[in-house]
Amino acid sequence: MGAVGKLDDVEVMKRLLKYFGLTDCLNLVNLSKGTSMKDVKLKTGDLQGFNYILIELVNTKGLGLNLSGRSAEQRALVQQWLQYNILHLTDKTSITEYVLKEMDSYLVPCTFFAGHNLTLADPVIYLSLYPVFLDMSFQEKEKYHNLSRWFRLIQEDSELRGKNKKIAFQSIPLYNSTNLSH
Repeated sequence: MGAVGKLDDVEVMKRLLKYFGLTDCLNLVNLSKGTSMKDVKLKTGDLQGFNYILIELVNTKGLGLNLSGRSAEQRALVQQWLQYNILHLTDKTSITEYVLKEMDSYLVPCTFFAGHNLTLADPVIYLSLYPVFLDMSFQEKEKYHNLSRWFRLIQEDSELRGKNKKIAFQSIPLYNSTNLSH
């Protein structure tokens, strides 16, 4: 994969709040330059960490039923993937082939990361993976068939994609991936 570097967590957090219709909540969150997703706090000081803040704001605004998860199991999966995002995806240098393969395998039986409907986890992970997919060749994207399928689906949301360019995926294999060593 191409060059790596730290993602701008503040911009990602602002875009996510806007995407979820929470722009009126921007003034509640301390998003000073250099703030990381782990360290961000509500200005009231009673909640720390973007995952917890995002879930709280979504639930407070009445959006939680669909976005936080429809069942206890799905809510747990959403929290698990939000935490996974912070641990493995917010720093592009930690997005290894192992992480991408793990995510790809997870998506074999499901459309989205927490099941068969979009949740908070999907847009968060999309924004974290965007620079990685932007740097990938067609061959590299094909190695992660399920993750690429998910990414193509998520990027169709122009509101989430924002000013990011749409990433191209090859729909017809140009080579036989089993014979790459020849």
